[in-house]
Amino acid sequence: MTTFNEEASVLVEGVEFPCRANLRSGHNRVPDPVSGGSLEGLAWWRGTLRVQDDNAFWVISDADDPRLRINGREASFRPVGGQSGTLRIEGNGAPPF
Repeated sequence: MTTFNEEASVLVEGVEFPCRANLRSGHNRVPDPVSGGSLEGLAWWRGTLRVQDDNAFWVISDADDPRLRINGREASFRPVGGQSGTLRIEGNGAPPF
């Protein structure tokens, strides 16, 4: 599992919102029918984004395709909850960190 706890930004329709990202990533395990063990499956990543104000919180929460940018790398995610300036998010595939 990989972790990330640094500054990042969220892109929504060309507008950039600074945030503090606290994230972790890993892989699902799937059964291996040949060996009886397990194999590394799809990548996932999740965590929280702390945004600067309520406007950013609601714009990101309501966005159709928000993207997280970290050091020039981007990935789509979906907000899954949160309150008071902190969004909980989930992403699939390669994380941007």
